[in-house]
This record gives sequence, structure tokens and C-alpha cells, in this order.
Amino acid sequence: MLARREIGAALAIAAIAGLSCLVRLPGFTEGGFASHDVGGILYEAMLLRAGGLPYVDAIELKAPGTFYLATVLAGPEGRDIAAFQVAANLVAVASLLVFAALAWRLWGARAAVVAATLYALHDAHLDSMDANYVTWAQLPAIAAGLFAARAATWREDHALFNRSLRTWLLGGAMCGLAALCKQPSGVVLLPVLFWALCPPGRRDLRAALAVVAGFLLAHVPVALHYLAHGQLGALLGGYVWNPWGFEYIAHNAAGTGPARAAWEFVAAAVHFLALPLALAAFALAARPRGHAPKDSSPAPGAPLGAPAAPPPGHVPEDTSPTAHPPGHVPGDTSPAAHLSGHVPGDMSTAPAATAAPLSGHAAKDSPHVPGATRFLVAWTAAAMLAAATGLRFYKGYWLGALPPLCLLAAAPWGASAPALWRRGWPRLLIAPLVLALTVRAAWALRLTRDDRARPHDEGARAIGRWLGERTGPDDKIWVWGWHLWGVHAYSGRLSASRIYKTLGLLTTTPDDTWRTPAGPPQVLTDGPAARQLLSDLAAAPPAFVAIGGTAPKHEFPALRRFLGERYVRDYGLRVGKVELWRRADR
Repeated sequence: MLARREIGAALAIAAIAGLSCLVRLPGFTEGGFASHDVGGILYEAMLLRAGGLPYVDAIELKAPGTFYLATVLAGPEGRDIAAFQVAANLVAVASLLVFAALAWRLWGARAAVVAATLYALHDAHLDSMDANYVTWAQLPAIAAGLFAARAATWREDHALFNRSLRTWLLGGAMCGLAALCKQPSGVVLLPVLFWALCPPGRRDLRAALAVVAGFLLAHVPVALHYLAHGQLGALLGGYVWNPWGFEYIAHNAAGTGPARAAWEFVAAAVHFLALPLALAAFALAARPRGHAPKDSSPAPGAPLGAPAAPPPGHVPEDTSPTAHPPGHVPGDTSPAAHLSGHVPGDMSTAPAATAAPLSGHAAKDSPHVPGATRFLVAWTAAAMLAAATGLRFYKGYWLGALPPLCLLAAAPWGASAPALWRRGWPRLLIAPLVLALTVRAAWALRLTRDDRARPHDEGARAIGRWLGERTGPDDKIWVWGWHLWGVHAYSGRLSASRIYKTLGLLTTTPDDTWRTPAGPPQVLTDGPAARQLLSDLAAAPPAFVAIGGTAPKHEFPALRRFLGERYVRDYGLRVGKVELWRRADR
């Protein structure tokens, strides 16, 4: 039977999830594209529905997992953005719940509530309540941590070793799914592999091989789909080793010196993750050294709340009156038991069977998972490294670093330790900072919610409807401008060229960052993408061409000549500075 504390914690987590749904309400109801990257996801889903393949029938930079998800979740044609946004926000709330389960597994019920609260204060802001790649990658990345925590616990019991290997396999599969949704999110494989291979005091090669096998197995369905079409090489060249992606990283790295890159990294991390960073740093600094508390975890495989299994060689604790100070109650885990100042030790190390009992004990709702702290530190480092990809430091990039930071912050010797907050210096120094940063995070949520409640793609909706009414299902279009990617989904029309995205292909790589706008793009008129585009358009001229107002169209004279020879301007719809061109024979 669950203890009262555990029931209360479960209800609190359910309430946090409910509040998260209320905060995300615009993401459930607004529909439309909050980020135009999602227009690219739905375009590739439409292509898959039509029998095409990303990387083959469209030049693509992103991982393919979200494209396949959209074929299922974005309506029968893979282009229902409203349905896709609803599914994405449900996945985001599911990520919160799985994260709470991971915190519970690592640190216990009280810490799970603290970690879930901290996570919910930031996730909807970092993912913009959107259906972007980071949203879909977050759930399997967190699930990988949960499977790893279960596997690390079970392998301590020889009777459950095979179950542990199967769970490591599932953890590796979750890492693979995260990578399939967003390549940088696949770095969660590194800390999971580290935890599998290097438990405290020994090496476990079989667990590491199980993780790698799971990671590869997650890719099998997509690989078989490409193999069936004879295009496995295209998958490897587009997803695993994409020259466009490496050029993007190299271009931004070349234009940013090491000192500036380090400054931008630190500034962006503090800007987006100030509260979990501060609490995680506090928890690591407060982590006790030199004492490992007795193992208070439930027996492997036992339900939460079950009594702990004694370690091998355990000697029953002496409960005579002389064994404890006056007033001590054996097994007491109430806050009063910690008033002497003892803080639970590092639960990532094996318990010392010979350690003398102290006046305070680890709370019974703090399960012992060997290697947990090392895993979280490694996860944080890997996620921070992934956030630095391309040195642009957008807020969505930091979503992957949020789970390990919140888990470190909620450790039993950190924010979830009530005894620490009763002391003078944390209350006087840390509490005001935490309060200020909490208010700041809540205000950021409010601003994100208000912003998400407004449509961001009215122009694309109008153009998509207009083109859909004037073309047939077999007609093709071509659009130029990142803010017009959603036109394909709204019109239901595919691109006449493999180059449906132009950034970094037809034009220079964007150089905007988390705090600076992009400079004016330049057309790479002599590049292979320009030649490919003109060849595609000449071979099968699209019914309509839409050119965004920010596209540097006057720097591409060959395209202007092509349009002047075969197309006429259509003024039937005016949306800002967008140019609409109709094929002359229509």
C-alpha cells in the first residue's frame, strides 16, 4: 500500500501536469505554425505520403523521425497542423510525467514534486508550446534516463541481471528515437552508455553492448524503408553524415572566436536556465563528502514504498537506548530526524556496510541508484555540448539540458532537503535568489503563452488557401522564404524542386543567434543548389511561384529571367511584399 506521502506526491505531480496543460492551452487550440520549421516537418510528411523520400526527393538537413510521426499524427494527408500541434503538446505533458517518474526513481517522492515543479516552470517556454523537433525528441531522451535508472538498480541483484540487460536495451532504443527526432538530442546516448559501462567500482561491457544494440535497433524501421527503395545510401548521407549540416556548423564556428563563443555559451545558459543552474550548482556544492548513507531503496522490482532490501552481509542495526541520541526513533525519516545538521550522502556510490549510524538518516523515499549523480553530471555536460551546436544558442536548444539540471537540483541534499532551508545562510542568501528567479521563469511562461495565443502564419494561411483553390492535386508549386514553408501544408501542394528549403543552399547560412538578428542573406548564384533549382524548374515548371519579401530575389538574375519568360505576376492576392507568379499557360 502506498504511503500517505507518496499519494500526496502523486496528486501534486498530477496537479502540476494539469497546470502545465492550462499554460499550454494556446498550443492545444491555436493551431497554425508557431515555428516555420514545423512547416518543413509537414512537407516531408506530405512527401512520404505521396511515396517520396526525404534526402532523395527533397534536400533535407533534419533527422527523419518527426517526418514519420507527422504521417500518423498530422491527419490523413500528413498536413493537418492543428492536429499535429495538439499531439506535440500532449507529448510535452507526457515528457513532464515521465520526468517526474525518473526523479521519483532516483531521489524519491518529495524530490519528484520539486523536480517536476522546476521542469514545468521552464519547458513550455523553451519549446514555445510548439511541434518543433526538440519537443518530439524530449520524451524519448527522458525515457532513456528512466530505463537506465531502472536497469542500474536491477543489475545489483544477480537474479534480475537479464531483466537489467533488456532494460539497458530499451534505454538505448530511446536514445536512438531521440536522435531520430533531432540529431543533437542523440547525445543522451553518451551518458547512458557511460552509466551502463562504468557502474561504481567496475566495468559492465554487456550492459554497454545492450545500449548500443538498442540504439541501432531504433533505426532499423527507417533503414528498412530506405533499403526497400534502394536508397539506404541517401539516408546515411542525409541523416548520419550530412555535408549541409557540417557546413552549417563550420560556417558559424569560423565566424566566432573562442572567447566570444564561450561568452555567448555562458550568457545564453544563464539567460534560459538561471534557476535550475543555480539550484543544481547549490546541490552539487552541498553534496556531502566521505559518508554514504545506508541503502534505503526498495528491493529491486518491489513496488514504491516497499521496505528496503538489506545489502549482503548486513548486520541488523542496534536499536538499544545507547545506540542513538535521546529522542531518536528507529527508522524515523521525519524532518526532525535531520535537525542535527546531517545531510544524506552521495547516493551515487555504493553503501558502506561498516559505516557507523549517524544521528540523521537518508529519507526512505530516496531510493539508492548506484552511479546516479555521475550520470546526471555527464548528461548535463552532453546536453550543454549539444546546445552549442552551430553556436547560435537558441532557447529550444537548451530544452535538452533541462532534465538533468532539474534532477541535480532536486537531489536529497539539494532543493528537496527541508533541513537545509531551515538553516540561516540558505534562507537568507539562497531563498531570495530562488524566489526572484522563480518569478522570472513564471513571467517568461506568461509571455510565451500570450505570444503563442496569436497566429504567426496568417500570410502563409492566406497564400495556401489561395493556391489550393487555383491548383489541382497533381500541380506543383515553388516557394522561396522560410516563412512560407507552411504554404505547402496549407495548399496541399508539393514543391517542383528538391530545394524547398533555401537557407544555406541557395542563400548563405543564416548567422542570427539567440540575441542578435540575421544579416541580409546573399544568393549563391554559382553554387550547386542554384544550378539544381534552375534545372528542376525548367524540367517541370510549377503552376505558381511565391517569393517572400525578404528573399534576395534581385541577386538571382537567372531566376528573374526564367520567371519573365514563362510566368506572369498575379495580383489576385496581396500579402505584404510577397510576389506571386502564375505560369503563363494557365
